[in-house]
Amino acid sequence: MNGTLALPPPPRNVGLVCRACGCRHFHTVYTRPRDGYILRRKECRNCGRRVMTREQIGC
Repeated sequence: MNGTLALPPPPRNVGLVCRACGCRHFHTVYTRPRDGYILRRKECRNCGRRVMTREQIGC
């Protein structure tokens, strides 16, 4: 090496983001298992907008 430290890559922006206000804080209002996935309804803690997510069950 040439004496410099290698920096880790910057963190990726992953996760759910509210399209209305940009908040990343949600709470789950509704959960239902389906064949091969879980259906969740989440609500933004800041503005109250609701979104539906479909989460795959582990392999």
